[in-house]
Amino acid sequence: MCAGKADDNPNPASNPVELPNRPSAGASVAPHPQSSTERPRSKRTHTSSGEHRPKSHRPQSERKSRAGSSSTRPPKTSEHGGRRSSSHREHHRSRRDFPAIQEYPEDRAIRRGVAELGTFIDQHVVSFYPSGSSGYSGMSEMDDPRTRQPAIRRYVAQKVISSMIIADSESSPSPTKIAHEIADDLQVYSSSNGDRLDNLIGLCELGEKLRIDMEDHPASWSFGSFEEGHGNGFVVLIPALSRDGQQVVPSQRFRID
Repeated sequence: MCAGKADDNPNPASNPVELPNRPSAGASVAPHPQSSTERPRSKRTHTSSGEHRPKSHRPQSERKSRAGSSSTRPPKTSEHGGRRSSSHREHHRSRRDFPAIQEYPEDRAIRRGVAELGTFIDQHVVSFYPSGSSGYSGMSEMDDPRTRQPAIRRYVAQKVISSMIIADSESSPSPTKIAHEIADDLQVYSSSNGDRLDNLIGLCELGEKLRIDMEDHPASWSFGSFEEGHGNGFVVLIPALSRDGQQVVPSQRFRID
C-alpha cells in the first residue's frame, strides 16, 4: 500500500525564544511612560441621540465676549428698518404737527341756557317779590299788584341780558356788581332779603356763561326787542333769540288780564 509522498524539503529546526523574566507577585511595577506623540483623550458629552460629542475647547475670553455683552448686540430695528426709538419719536412728532380741532358750544346748549334763564328768573320773582306787597317805586307796572311780578321778571331779564350777555367782554361788569344793582332797585318790593342777593348773583353768572358760549360759537347770536307786543296785553319776559338772523327760540310772554 502506497503512502503519500514525503516533502522533499524538511522543516527547519525551531530556534528557542527567550522570554523576559516576569516580576514576582510582590514586586512593584513601574508605570508605562506616556509617549509624547500620544494625544490626550478629550471628554465627550452625551447628546439626546445617545452619540458622544466632544466638548468645545474655545478660549475663555471668547466665551465671555459672547455671553450677554450689550456692546456686541445690534440695535433693535422696526419692521421697516431703522432704529425703533427714532421712528417712535417721529410718530409722536407727526401727531403733534396736526392742528388742533377747535371746539365750540352746540346750538342746543345755548338754547337750553336761554330757557333756563327764563325759568330761574320766574322762580326768583315768586320766591322774593310777593304780589300782595305794598311797595312803591314810581314805576307804574311794578307798583300795580296785578302786573308787579311780570314787570319785575321783565326788569331782571332786561338787566341780565343787556349787562351780562350782549355786553362786550372787555367792558362787561362783574356778576356781583349787577346783582347788587338789581337787589337795590327791587328792595321796596321784597318781603325779605334772605338769600335774594346770592340768587341774583347766580342769575348774573348764568348770563355771563351764555355770553361766553355765544362768543365762542362761529354763528352770530342776538336777542329781539323787549318792546315787541308791549301795550297789546302782553309783557315780553325774554325776547326771541336768533342765530345768524334766523329766529331759533321764540319770545317768552306774559298776558296781562
